[in-house]
Amino acid sequence: SDTGCTGGDGAGFLTPTSLDADPGNGNPVNWAYTSLTSSMLDTNGQGTYTITIKTQDDLGNSATTSRTFVYDNTAPTVAFTQPSPAGSAYNATSWTALGGAGLHKIYGTATDAQAHGVASVRVKVTDGAGHCFTGSDFSDTGCTGGDGAGYLTPTSVDADPGNGTPVNWTLTSLTSTILNSNGDGTYTITVKTQDDPGNTTTTSTTFKYDTSAPAVAFTQPASAATVYTPTSWTALGGAGLHKIYGTATDAGGNGVASVKVQISDPSGHCFSGSNFSDTG
Repeated sequence: SDTGCTGGDGAGFLTPTSLDADPGNGNPVNWAYTSLTSSMLDTNGQGTYTITIKTQDDLGNSATTSRTFVYDNTAPTVAFTQPSPAGSAYNATSWTALGGAGLHKIYGTATDAQAHGVASVRVKVTDGAGHCFTGSDFSDTGCTGGDGAGYLTPTSVDADPGNGTPVNWTLTSLTSTILNSNGDGTYTITVKTQDDPGNTTTTSTTFKYDTSAPAVAFTQPASAATVYTPTSWTALGGAGLHKIYGTATDAGGNGVASVKVQISDPSGHCFSGSNFSDTG
């Protein structure tokens, strides 16, 4: 709060917390200042700080010496390129195509805005039952593999030039074959990053894996091989409606995108909408 540096001795200089007595024999005298806590620095903000020491001997000779340090309390940020946005749904074909044909690539960027460098990136993938991806399957039921908490080393991480630009990372080992074996459901990807000073953070996203087609149920005709007369057929669904109908349900929760109906006669001719002239 001393915006003009007029506190302390009038020029912003404070008395150290401790200062050893000088025996006068030319040996170093220890001094220490202990009241500048991390919570104070957090409140004031990160950046470059300057420590200046002013010393004076018994004859009045004085000098100042300075040193700077950088306070950084901000961890790198993570952005997901694929899968994106969170909650996106994939089947075997679309998952395999992530990042290019056959790459099935989870990838994104890590950025240290303070330009001190992204020191590490780790990736953890968990299924709906909380099992962690080991790099080849989801057998890590306690998420104790990798670094001990289920985090794996990415397939690749670019070197950080230390200028605050994004660093690319990728994980390519989670194939559609592995997902097919583990099963449909919601998966969570968590990325843990750390910068060179040691600030860490975790960022997560989810995706849905769904290889199951919607299920169809017929309401009318009510059962296979039901026999109808002209009168009973016309009455399907209500007088004069002669309605074929039912339901389509997507258990994966990704939505029924389309429903098509084909009706073929005993000769294999398809209904065109008005007759059975569609012989092919």
